[in-house]
Amino acid sequence: AMLRNRPEMVQDLPEEASLQEIKKMMADHWEAWVQKREAKVRQESLQEGIKKGIKKGIKQGLEQGLEQGLEQGLQKGLQKGLQKGEALALQRLLAKRFGDVPTSILEMISRATADQIEAWLDRVLDAESLETIFHL
Repeated sequence: AMLRNRPEMVQDLPEEASLQEIKKMMADHWEAWVQKREAKVRQESLQEGIKKGIKKGIKQGLEQGLEQGLEQGLQKGLQKGLQKGEALALQRLLAKRFGDVPTSILEMISRATADQIEAWLDRVLDAESLETIFHL
């Protein structure tokens, strides 16, 4: 009855179709369909896994990057603040010891590295003049 309703299936049958041949043909079709379905499910699962992995990786990367960025920013800010404080302390010591500090020296201090400022601070108490401190 099923074959009568689907004449296109009857065309695919061998001329002298036996029950065995029909069974084999149906088993082959079933096996091919199962293999295609399994491949499709594997592909979909793989794609879903990749998407989840990428999302998780991006999230972790952003969290890690943010944490590192904040830590580095805080450390850099602290270093800048310390350097600025040392520069101000140097300017105050110079003004107390030698009076008005020339603009050229103030500009040198503002452009100096932390190591330069430390070296000048070490020399400020023993120096005879600004020239001695700054090697002018």
